[in-house]
Amino acid sequence: MSKLTKIEDDAMFDAMIEASNDKLVIMDVHQDWCGVCDALQPTLQRVFQDYEKAEDRMTLTSCSIGRFGAKLQSSFPSDCHVVLEKNGCLPVFALYRFKSCVSVITGVDAPSLLAQISANIPDKPVAE
Repeated sequence: MSKLTKIEDDAMFDAMIEASNDKLVIMDVHQDWCGVCDALQPTLQRVFQDYEKAEDRMTLTSCSIGRFGAKLQSSFPSDCHVVLEKNGCLPVFALYRFKSCVSVITGVDAPSLLAQISANIPDKPVAE
């Protein structure tokens, strides 16, 4: 099962975006007073069980809107209509691949999240 990595500072945020060159970075974006989305944690943990070598192919992080809202918002695709500064406690998941945000999912929407993970997860590493 995957460990949730909490992004603590700008360097860590940048490192996660850099890591998306090799892995799918799934970022649980939340308000400090609301915390990570507990409702989708079982779904995310199942994903790590369902994909072979999942730990090598994706990483799960959490990121505070209060601390990183501007960085997050500027990373979203131009056609994304999510405005983090107006977000209440609605869950937001941002998926990053090749240093770009490839998807933003709002709400407790497991089918959309699973579909985006499936569409963006890198191929499993070839055994050496």
